[in-house]
Amino acid sequence: MKHLGIVTALLLALAVALAGCGGSMEAKLVGKWKGTANLPKDKANDPMAAMAQAMLANISLELKKDKTFVMTMMVPIEGTWTLEGSQVKLHVTKAMGMSTDDLKAKAEKMGQTKANEDINKPMVLDVSADGTELKVVPDANSKQGMGELTFKKEAA
Repeated sequence: MKHLGIVTALLLALAVALAGCGGSMEAKLVGKWKGTANLPKDKANDPMAAMAQAMLANISLELKKDKTFVMTMMVPIEGTWTLEGSQVKLHVTKAMGMSTDDLKAKAEKMGQTKANEDINKPMVLDVSADGTELKVVPDANSKQGMGELTFKKEAA
């Protein structure tokens, strides 16, 4: 019986310790991030790729303690974020001052059904082991080979 109590106490202590680990990474992620778009070498002379890189030159991301975020990527994008394992997932709730429902309605009027499917998908970012870098994970529908988008944590 004594052993069962000790094992139970150890399991509880381990569960509390592991729960605390997740919280500390979340706390480490809170703050301002600067984005950088890197083109692959074979796209260096591609005018469309260069234009995309120029558009992303001033991208920024702020992950807030209340689990909301603000991203500026030519236009302001707002939403909520979660940490799931070693990935941050950004769920958009507002872009260009419009709710996602308003954006969907506008896309539908313009016949852009693909945009309506994509708006509910989160942007997924891999978190580096030390929590100082976030790298966008391209989804299966995005253009592969267009380069990488990486965020580095700004000094507090």
